[in-house]
Amino acid sequence: MSYRYLIEKQKDIFNVLLIFFFIYSISFTFLPTATTKIIVVLLIIYAIFHLRMYLRHISFLQFTIPILSLLIPYTIITFLNGIKDDTFIRLLLFITLQSCLGSYLITIYLQREHTYIFKLIAYATLLQSLFIILSFIVVPFREFLASVLPPLDDAHLNDLYYFRINGLSDPSGAGATLSVVQAFGVLIFMYLSRITPRKQMMYFIFSIIIIVANTVVGRTGMYFGIIFISIYGILYVFSSSIANLIKIGIAIFFIPIFLYFFIPEDIKNIFEELVIPWMLDKDHSGQSGKTIDVLKEMWLLPQGIFFWIGEGGWFKEGQHENYI
Repeated sequence: MSYRYLIEKQKDIFNVLLIFFFIYSISFTFLPTATTKIIVVLLIIYAIFHLRMYLRHISFLQFTIPILSLLIPYTIITFLNGIKDDTFIRLLLFITLQSCLGSYLITIYLQREHTYIFKLIAYATLLQSLFIILSFIVVPFREFLASVLPPLDDAHLNDLYYFRINGLSDPSGAGATLSVVQAFGVLIFMYLSRITPRKQMMYFIFSIIIIVANTVVGRTGMYFGIIFISIYGILYVFSSSIANLIKIGIAIFFIPIFLYFFIPEDIKNIFEELVIPWMLDKDHSGQSGKTIDVLKEMWLLPQGIFFWIGEGGWFKEGQHENYI
């Protein structure tokens, strides 16, 4: 194993961590702000000292203009409805600029082809999945992460959310949002397996690990992950040998079972009594769970032309306006 190879691997690990902390924007208790903001600031400083390199790729910023233009009709509609509070718009504008600027700075910093960047994103989601699984199985590890992350709010302290794990990310970002981000890791691994057939089996196993982790994060991402891998599996059937199909079948069957047997008995009981019914949107007694109840009580959608062009807010009688 050559010295140059080791250096390249160290760079790859550093780049995966860079993407990881940029995507998940973790607010550690010992840092003044979220990791995404810190990375953007550090990369701006780096760009100042390498200005010529960044100016050669200034066209990447052209992607920012179409994205920001989407905020214009939303802003107009919001104010036409008489909503004077622009907090949500300002927040959306800040997040968009931060995401676009950060993506631009990271892309130029890496100076690699898009496939390499996709690979970094996929491995970042895999790393988060490992944190999620370890957090669920190993209670001391979960407690350690809780000690370096912001405390849970009241909504996440009840028994329904006891088993929902956010891995190494903010508790406020747990649930559907985090699970959808994880599901995109499955989608990218499926893409990578098509362009690098020799690693097809490895990427398939990584996708299964992400889906398994999503069972204790959010149903939305879990279902998306299953859909992504199912579509790929159907396409794969028509272009693969019987031997490879058998390997994939074994991976799908044995990886969840392998992980299940490593779960401590008390955690296993939580999985059986809470996680599995929750995955099916059922409560302890087998009745419909929280999601269906919320949908039943959800406010009516806006009426008229604003519904078709994108509503900025809605109202509930006797309460203040809210956003959709």
